[in-house]
Amino acid sequence: DSTVDLISVYAEDQLLGYCVSLVSLVTLLLTMLLTVVTSAKIYASSKVRKLFPRYITGESIEKLIRGRIILDAGFIVLGVFLSVFLAIVFEMNIPLLFIAIVGALMIVAEVIIRCTVMGQSLVNVCRRRN
Repeated sequence: DSTVDLISVYAEDQLLGYCVSLVSLVTLLLTMLLTVVTSAKIYASSKVRKLFPRYITGESIEKLIRGRIILDAGFIVLGVFLSVFLAIVFEMNIPLLFIAIVGALMIVAEVIIRCTVMGQSLVNVCRRRN
């Protein structure tokens, strides 16, 4: 009877641990998204006048902000490598493929958010000029 109780308590502790991990991961991802949106809006506000002439000559938004995307992607890749390195050194039971997938999703979200925010800022400048 006590063995059944111990197994039950252990299972509840495992479930609680997984729930806390899931909430932590979701919180971190939301924080990352809000940070990227804020950074993208600040970057777009500061560079829109400089980039507007190149935009109306036909350059794509991706080409206009390529440098910033490469810089941010570099920091994300650095963070992924550091996470993998620390997971290996401290022998943590974390799937390395999971870390790589999250890093790739962060880069994709970065590109989409930055292009969307910059595109909207440039379109707003076009509307103001008309």
